[in-house]
Amino acid sequence: MHNSLAISSIYDTISLLLTEANPISKGGKKCQIILKKAAMLARNLLLKICANLIEFLNKIIFSEDFLSRHRQSEKDFIRDRLLPFHNMIFFLMNMIKGSLQDELDYFFKAIHAEEISTRTVTKSAFSKARKKLHHQAFIEWSM
Repeated sequence: MHNSLAISSIYDTISLLLTEANPISKGGKKCQIILKKAAMLARNLLLKICANLIEFLNKIIFSEDFLSRHRQSEKDFIRDRLLPFHNMIFFLMNMIKGSLQDELDYFFKAIHAEEISTRTVTKSAFSKARKKLHHQAFIEWSM
């Protein structure tokens, strides 16, 4: 995580240098070409780090071991429902800014690739499903 923040900072610095580079200064076009290549390399590296992070998180979230350790009982999250374990984790990892019902509507609109948000899950259904999660899942994520 710290590596991606450092790479992001480097990318931002290189982008800033690229936009502020004076084409008349010593180096001129050569300097701009080098800056463009460095910015492209930093961007590609950041994208690779993000892709690896997403792949790593998906492996953990979809693993049976993680599910079995972080549900309240053995009966929780065994049936195919609208709020399976992985959707609960993904939703809770989102930084909720608006009302719970609006955020749920937007979340399901995004994962179902719909143009108009519909009421797929109510906030009371979400609250009931959230009770099935063990708090240790989030403690494990923070380490």
